[in-house]
Amino acid sequence: MDEQKPINETLKEAMEIKGLPIARLQQLTDIPERYLETIFKGDLKKMPAAPYVRGYLYKLSEILGLNGEELWQRYKQEAEIFSSGAKDRLPENRFAIKTIPRKWAVGGIIGVVILIYLGINAGRLLGKPPLTINLPIADISLTNRPETLISGTINPDDILKINGQEIIADKEGSFEKNYILQLGINNFEISVKRFLGRETKVVKQIIYQSAQNIKN
Repeated sequence: MDEQKPINETLKEAMEIKGLPIARLQQLTDIPERYLETIFKGDLKKMPAAPYVRGYLYKLSEILGLNGEELWQRYKQEAEIFSSGAKDRLPENRFAIKTIPRKWAVGGIIGVVILIYLGINAGRLLGKPPLTINLPIADISLTNRPETLISGTINPDDILKINGQEIIADKEGSFEKNYILQLGINNFEISVKRFLGRETKVVKQIIYQSAQNIKN
């Protein structure tokens, strides 16, 4: 590279040797065409900040077969630019794909899995749970027996309570429990609740009268 020639003449000669017009250089380097024209005219005062110019010169050198660092040093001499330390680094490519921190990536994957799971199981987790009472059949019944059986079926994943006491259903969802009755009215509130979901309630009323009282 001839160091006696101005930088714009050196670039022009290399461009002519390669047979590349400014428009083609712009396509190959992504340097704005107005800055290419400014460089080739030698009007260095209209160039952008030094880090950008350095990046442009390195790109041009790569395409035109020149020494990028030598070209940059000559440019600084001609434009009377003094090094500003860390500020003279090549400009960051704002279109480059940035690395995502690993913990963010893992968290994102877990979040997606949870959303998919909730989407598939929304009805089972959030819907109204089914509750079937087999015994007693009627909502209000009269009996002369001192005890009664409450039985039915639920979804085995749901939580069943009778008068606030949790009752464990079998793996098929069936349940039954005997209760000692008090004379008079006996109320049984049967509820089943779904995880994160709604609650289903049924109230059964059993009136217990002894056989002697019924005869009287």
